[in-house]
Amino acid sequence: MDYVLSGIFDKLTDTGKHLSRLMRIEVLHHKPEQDTSMTIQWMEDYLLQYQQHNVTKTPHKLQDARSSSSHWQPPPQGQLKLNVDAAQNIQTNRMGFGLIVRNHTTDVVAALAIPWKGVHQPLIMEAHSLQLALEWCQENSLMIQHIESDCNIHLQEFIIKINSLLSLFPQASITYIPREANSVAHPLAKQALGLEQEAIL
Repeated sequence: MDYVLSGIFDKLTDTGKHLSRLMRIEVLHHKPEQDTSMTIQWMEDYLLQYQQHNVTKTPHKLQDARSSSSHWQPPPQGQLKLNVDAAQNIQTNRMGFGLIVRNHTTDVVAALAIPWKGVHQPLIMEAHSLQLALEWCQENSLMIQHIESDCNIHLQEFIIKINSLLSLFPQASITYIPREANSVAHPLAKQALGLEQEAIL
């Protein structure tokens, strides 16, 4: 039975691993009277319900605006838009992250260039850029309604952290935009390549 359960536990997502540990303790130490197939079915049902709940409950939508204008569009009146980007220099083994927050009149509310040691794949850099930007906005009490990046994000490790941070911005939506429309955040990311510490501009 321990061998069968171990195989199932390996297939569970990180979110379900805590539950699987609890079930394993129950099965191994308290010797419940239900058989292996019932335990497996219960765990599969629970995991499915958990995943469905998270899919239907998440208020944040990843929109794709690639077919729209390649110029930056301001947010509606009274709202803030966050643009994020990342840059890298392989020769110096450095990355830079840029974020800029603007209002409906295109005024810059905040701009930040963040240096980072090490180089990663572009998707990881972009996801990390979004994570750092959301953390910074939350720490500085900037309530963001719109978030734009020129890179689609499909990285589970960062998505979990980003979703957690997005819960602090319940009205925010994330939109993929062409790089040309993200032309203000990108220079900040490149500027960060030459910095030793964060620079609020």
